[in-house]
Amino acid sequence: MGNGKPYEKCGAIYGHLGAVQDKVVKKPGEWNHMRIKCAGQHIMVILNGKKVTEMDMSKWTSGTKNPDGSDIPSWLPKPFAELPTKGFIGLQGKHGDSLIWFRNIKIRSL
Repeated sequence: MGNGKPYEKCGAIYGHLGAVQDKVVKKPGEWNHMRIKCAGQHIMVILNGKKVTEMDMSKWTSGTKNPDGSDIPSWLPKPFAELPTKGFIGLQGKHGDSLIWFRNIKIRSL
């Protein structure tokens, strides 16, 4: 999964929970397939057919510490347990010099 903190890598819940599987991302130039399922406060991320992240937001009651005791970035102070589970969907864009493209996006209600 390269360098960086586990919660910064593809499939992670940024700043809060790292992906549990390593070496799931495809090589540059190849398309990755990600499925994200959000049901209430439960989030599951499947990357290229492998479950890489599963989170119960209700366990994230602090705005400074994750349930495992690791620090949450200071610019993410709102506890996940208090976040709404309905609203807008955003797609994260470019980081540094990295390019990103999206295709075949499908959104459906559960």
